Amino acid sequence: MGLRRALFLIHRWLGIAGCLLVLAWFSSGVVMLYVPFPQLEPAARLAGLAPLGRPALGLSPAAAAALCPGPVRALRLNRVAGEPVYHVGDGGGWCSISAVDGRRLVVDGETAARQAAVFAGQGAVPAGEAIPRDQWTVYRSYDPHRPLYRFALDDAAGRVLHVSSTTGEVVLASSRAERGWSWVGTVLHWIYFTPLRAHAGLWRDLVLWLSAACLAASLSGLWLGIQRLRLKKPYGGGRASPYRGWKYGHHLLGLGGGVFAATWLFSGWLSLSPFGWAAGGVPTMDESAVLAGGPLQPVLDREALAAALAAAGEVREVVWGQFQGRGYAELHGPREHRRIDGTGRDFPPPTLAELGAAARQLDPAPLVEAARLDEADTYYYNQPLPVVRIRFAGPDAVSYYLDPESGSLRRRVDAADRRHRWLFSALHRLDFPPLASSGLGREILVQALSLAGAGLAASACLLAWRRLRRGRGEA
Repeated sequence: MGLRRALFLIHRWLGIAGCLLVLAWFSSGVVMLYVPFPQLEPAARLAGLAPLGRPALGLSPAAAAALCPGPVRALRLNRVAGEPVYHVGDGGGWCSISAVDGRRLVVDGETAARQAAVFAGQGAVPAGEAIPRDQWTVYRSYDPHRPLYRFALDDAAGRVLHVSSTTGEVVLASSRAERGWSWVGTVLHWIYFTPLRAHAGLWRDLVLWLSAACLAASLSGLWLGIQRLRLKKPYGGGRASPYRGWKYGHHLLGLGGGVFAATWLFSGWLSLSPFGWAAGGVPTMDESAVLAGGPLQPVLDREALAAALAAAGEVREVVWGQFQGRGYAELHGPREHRRIDGTGRDFPPPTLAELGAAARQLDPAPLVEAARLDEADTYYYNQPLPVVRIRFAGPDAVSYYLDPESGSLRRRVDAADRRHRWLFSALHRLDFPPLASSGLGREILVQALSLAGAGLAASACLLAWRRLRRGRGEA
């Protein structure tokens, strides 16, 4: 069997097997442009918390942290079902302590219902249920909060709230519209069906091999389509293609959109990092700890914290942090965002020199640049600005992006992340310069190419149906 014949058979039978899946991928990708998978945005989460007011604090943040096992990597204070609670994170889970008497918080159905009612702005919510997971909580980020309490609200938006059984906080709020569109968007696109997604390894392998098979069908079809094209010596009747009818349309669609379809499938395949390729670099807890200058030591004693809350406007949450051993507390509210030190005064932001010196502890390579960015760059975009970029020389040429006010690490970019940016983000989302900043122009282009890809897949499905109806015949 020759190469051409082998590619023809690969294209035919993989195309028959995968055409519906590719059609679903292109169609659902368009939906995902407008409706993301349900998640709780930080602003909505903060708005759903009750004001802290002037809580009766029975212990300091440091005393609360000492009651929890493991290293202290995160600390928050907010109200849960009317009670002020410290939430202590060790990087893998949460330990919640009553700020009134120091007891370990136990979240039962009644406590979860009261917190859900506060978030919803209602006097009460319909009875909920405890679940290990459902269609909207498939991500691993929800693992520290399982089981989850789910409450379906009787409101016009058809909202559903998920409450953590660990911290008692609402961790997800979704509307009927978000869930409905996600069925034909993210769920279909990523094959996010609950029974499958519960087994992360199996899900990854399935999507990896399905996308590889569809990629093989696309590449073989593109090669065959170019081989069958005749421009200098046309077929009978002056035709550039030997096909007629739907095969002719499929040939032209393949020539016109085949390159995009192949690169889109290739980048989607790479999103799962096969063989470790193009795996994006992310900040590690150890790197964040280096910038913090050691384990988190919460500032403010009980009296100083109570005084700071009394003097502030409406505060709904306090979050503790640290930069190079200098602790601070962030006061968050609808109109309040203030960072204070252990004395209750404004926390002085680190200088550019201090940020550069701290970042030097993360990488032994020579420092190339320490600069404040007020606009996005090629690898840091669609994220909060301003930011301080610290760049190093060396094999990986690592760049660190730091918050200029707190010194916390927002993003880490190494060689793997740069590969991921071009091989996945640029090819799959078309967010490379100058399209990344073109707004409507990029949106229109993505829609047009996605519809072309869907048209190519739809024509493949029609040809597959006709081929299968004929039954067995010549291959």
